[in-house]
Amino acid sequence: MQTKPNNRLAQCLPITFNSKIKLSWLSRLKFNLKARMQENGRILFRDLKDPAKVFLVGSGNRIHQNFLPALHRINQPIEITGIYSRTFQHARELADGWGIDAQQKLESPALENADIIIISITAQSVPEVLKRIQNFTDTSNKILIVDTPVFAGLKTVFSSYILRRFANVIVTEDYMNFPQFKHIRDIIEKGGLGQIKTIQLNHIGYRYHGLALARSLLGFPLIKSVSYQGDEIHYDTGTGCEIIVNEPYQKLNGYLYVKGEKGTLLYCPKKYLDSMLLASEGAVDYLLTEQYENDVFTGFKLMTPTGSNHFSADLFNRIQSLVFFAKDDFNTFKTMGLIEVISSAFSYNINSRYGFVNGLYDNYVSNLAYGRRTFGLPVLKIPYYAVKVLSVLNALRGSGALS
Repeated sequence: MQTKPNNRLAQCLPITFNSKIKLSWLSRLKFNLKARMQENGRILFRDLKDPAKVFLVGSGNRIHQNFLPALHRINQPIEITGIYSRTFQHARELADGWGIDAQQKLESPALENADIIIISITAQSVPEVLKRIQNFTDTSNKILIVDTPVFAGLKTVFSSYILRRFANVIVTEDYMNFPQFKHIRDIIEKGGLGQIKTIQLNHIGYRYHGLALARSLLGFPLIKSVSYQGDEIHYDTGTGCEIIVNEPYQKLNGYLYVKGEKGTLLYCPKKYLDSMLLASEGAVDYLLTEQYENDVFTGFKLMTPTGSNHFSADLFNRIQSLVFFAKDDFNTFKTMGLIEVISSAFSYNINSRYGFVNGLYDNYVSNLAYGRRTFGLPVLKIPYYAVKVLSVLNALRGSGALS
């Protein structure tokens, strides 16, 4: 007897591996190797009648000093319905301070009814928590926001197939969403510098955060090769642009220099003299500086070939006005960046292009670079595509398409 073809399997075929790598199915999984950096076709929160119900997993300093302030200052309809931590006392103390409910068990109605789940715990604990969530509730209609690094290592990275079962996965790469870097991206996207030739991060951008920032300025290209030269890490993007990272990392006590075919740009954080000397010695077309009055941040000033622009610090001040917030400038920038990250659950922005595969990729490549070894194109591309293919196959197997 001739059996009927499996309709779901028929939809998966044909899969033709040629120079363009075509995958005819998988649109439901938002997976497309040809448009390799667009792996997250975003499913946004669209219920305009009720606020998005948010459930928090974790009660550490990151939740206390960044996520909760960001959620209280975001211009989106949000209701925090619960917080869970493996140490209930920590969750309860935090919940009492912010006026939310602490949950003794992860498997709670607050989690089941959540629209957005935020996980900010140690990377080693993420796979177990994801499995518990997956076993407890349907995640196909939920948005997941997960901190970086997403997973601790290769042993746990294969849990990424669980992420494919969420409606949307947002990685909290808040560094590249700092307000000063948004202004720089705007200049580059408008063509003010022409084709970018060099991006130099001098003592700023911690490992995968710095790499994510540099790639975001270029549209997230993959890295062709990496080499460690003294205290400098050189990333070759294969697009004609070289990314140079000068060690050691000192938060924002450094500078960002971008050179393009048509012009140059320099970002000078607070009181960093070397960057100011660089600005005075060379003809910098765009100069972005932080503005202070009596050591209080008041905004940014951008000098351009046609004049100057000033950007106020309204959101900065609103975040610092929160009672339980640590009044530290760098911490405030982190929270401002996190607001942009969370906002990508509601509307499209630069973070909408940064899915969990990008987060895994930047962590992997930067770890190779800081291991002071030189790697070329094949090694750097293998983990990126391996995670994508394996996570898709696991998702297909779970849906019954490959049974």
